[in-house]
Amino acid sequence: PHKPCPMPRIVIAVFGSLGDLNPCIAIGRALLPFGFAVSIASHAEYAERVTAAGLGFIAMTPSLSDLERRCGKDRAAMTADLLARPARLYTDLILPFLRLGVADLEAALRPDDLLLVTTAAIGARLAAERRRGPWLALALQPSVLLSRDDPPQIPPIDTLMRWAIALGPIAVRGVLALLRIGLNQIGRPIRRLRTEWQLPPQGVDPILGAALSPYGTLALYSGRFARLPNDLATPIISTGFARYDAYERGTMTLEPALATFLAAGSAPVVLTLGSSFVWSPGQFYVEGLAAVRAAGQRAVLLMGEAAHDRANQQLAAVDVYVGDYVPYSALLPHAAAVIHQGGIGTCAQALQAGLPQLVVPHFGDQPDNARRLKRLGVAEILERRRFTAARAAPCLATLLGNSDYRRRAVAIAAALGPENGAASAARAINAWVSSGALKPVAGRSHE
Repeated sequence: PHKPCPMPRIVIAVFGSLGDLNPCIAIGRALLPFGFAVSIASHAEYAERVTAAGLGFIAMTPSLSDLERRCGKDRAAMTADLLARPARLYTDLILPFLRLGVADLEAALRPDDLLLVTTAAIGARLAAERRRGPWLALALQPSVLLSRDDPPQIPPIDTLMRWAIALGPIAVRGVLALLRIGLNQIGRPIRRLRTEWQLPPQGVDPILGAALSPYGTLALYSGRFARLPNDLATPIISTGFARYDAYERGTMTLEPALATFLAAGSAPVVLTLGSSFVWSPGQFYVEGLAAVRAAGQRAVLLMGEAAHDRANQQLAAVDVYVGDYVPYSALLPHAAAVIHQGGIGTCAQALQAGLPQLVVPHFGDQPDNARRLKRLGVAEILERRRFTAARAAPCLATLLGNSDYRRRAVAIAAALGPENGAASAARAINAWVSSGALKPVAGRSHE
């Protein structure tokens, strides 16, 4: 009798913060009921978090400690450098490790494995091409699509792009061309590796231009946050947000001290910088807490490992809870508003909770995410260098005092309720695999 072909293992390659990792864990868990074995390839420090979620793990260079050793700095100093010179994400943290990362992945891959690749996991993209096999791209945020139809407003072109959008399509095309020139310069080490490995030349920039797969791309955000643009030539599916945010050991229950704090008074304002920029917060928490108190609100400060420093513990008071990591999905339904950096994972969770948001963009896609939230009518924006209590307090008072923000936020949360981005992504991947539809499409959207 005919035996069905076994399902390939899915390997999801991730470089970045928990905002990059958690959606991939969500998709991995959603793929298991279809019969796929799933492993995540990423920084060694994520092993416990991934295995606690029931998935396999592949350590892929660099580890987070590798990054610190190469830079000769701890995480706080490294993050501060990244804020000062964003191109260091590529020049110092990604590109120097490409060869080692490709070697790690190739040693762990089986012949029939299917690779799913996040945008910053450039080494996994190269490994996929070296194998001459299909791979799928995961676009965590709309800005990485580099669409002319829905242009990104990301540093260093965000100011120029605002002018270009007002002037029209020709100006937008020109600003995107400027961005590609810069990305091509940064990506020269990728081109050298491609030549050495005899991979075909690329007609796009090797950083973001090559991020979409010719086999297919999953846009892991809601169409209510950003529509899919019309100028993408590659197959692309919008799945909705893929959410997962458990503690490192897989639990979701709030710590008793936090649960007690939440029950003891009014809904607090949550201040968070995610899992990356929490390492270099500047005066974010001090100024933010002063703004919250000026608005007569209680506060929850999520400060990462710095929450355990004596100076930060002293911020705790009857109206303030200081913690490190808390699952947003468990905390935010108890909040009045959230002040955050604009990472896509935080945006998704705040939208799902129906909260007004004050966004203080720090890096990368965050300015673009912030402007999308503002267009939805659920957020206000303050630039990081202008974030003081004197400026934040009136913004927060507006968010809390004008019921339209909350009304719009609650309406969007209700619309997002039926969406399950992880399940939608898993169904799409299963359909692609089962139908044998994983074939490259000629032409690229980023030209």
